[in-house]
Amino acid sequence: MHKERDTWESPGGHIDEGETPLEAAERELYEETGAIDFDFKPQLPPNSEIKLIDFFDSFPDKLTYPMLRDYFPMALEKKNQKGV
Repeated sequence: MHKERDTWESPGGHIDEGETPLEAAERELYEETGAIDFDFKPQLPPNSEIKLIDFFDSFPDKLTYPMLRDYFPMALEKKNQKGV
């Protein structure tokens, strides 16, 4: 549960400047769960609807919801305007 809101949240966050996505995931997981001993290994659960898990440095060409490609730059611009 978030300490400033009365709601439960899933771990998440953002990539800080100079961080790789993996470094950000490790930092956020620690900050939001206290986990210190973990290993990121994409693994599909049995009977998953997912065919493949992968990591990307940019959006792949084939997205189920291609409009998302437009929202991430807008969010980054908004973040940069706030100086966060």
